[in-house]
Amino acid sequence: ALPARVCYLGVDTDYFSPGVKPREDFVLGIGQFIEHKNIHLVIEALAQLSAPRPRLVWIGNMADPAYLE
Repeated sequence: ALPARVCYLGVDTDYFSPGVKPREDFVLGIGQFIEHKNIHLVIEALAQLSAPRPRLVWIGNMADPAYLE
């Protein structure tokens, strides 16, 4: 048997705290870059903002090449 360890929800603020670096202005998306995620809605919403707009950063494990184009 393996020993069990409890992982409580939340963030340990003694270990993880805001740094001294300035914040960056961007919108972060996570997940597959595919059509039914409605990423085009995020892009259209960002286009409605006045300049300077935040950039969109997407972190994903795959993309539909046709949708990406």
